[in-house]
Amino acid sequence: GTVIFQVLEGLWIGGSVIPNFYNLTISNPLGVSLGNAVNVSHDLLMADGVLYSSASARLPLLANASANIGSSVSYVDGPLAKVVASTAPQTINMPVGKNMSFRPIILAVQHTTTGSVTYESEVWNASARAFGFTLPPTLAWVSEIRHYTIKRTMVQSLSSARVTLAY
Repeated sequence: GTVIFQVLEGLWIGGSVIPNFYNLTISNPLGVSLGNAVNVSHDLLMADGVLYSSASARLPLLANASANIGSSVSYVDGPLAKVVASTAPQTINMPVGKNMSFRPIILAVQHTTTGSVTYESEVWNASARAFGFTLPPTLAWVSEIRHYTIKRTMVQSLSSARVTLAY
């Protein structure tokens, strides 16, 4: 079935059992905060309101799940994960943002095996310079405003990947 959160106040989803939702629609202008992990197995629809996740309350989209791209009034503020278990080309919408800044990520990946791979993304409103990375000579500028993290579980089967960032 479809679970739709349409409430007039903030909603806290908590407890010890990880809910598994087939469809999850966020439609609450005051936002929704996760108290623990919530699995989505089909569609995540960001319609209205921010969905707040955290390291202890993750939002994984399972292998057959997808998300819309979100909007400036509806995105995930915190980590958002997507499981890929296919050899077909995948386009993954990650409707993420941070502190009222909508900055979606689109991942295009393809694997050579059907083993499960998890991609987790988050936006941070802080410079990445503090990490001390050595920049390649072809990179002339680094944002002082925000950076993105995209983590992938170990995989030997990645055949192609492309990342599209919003700015």
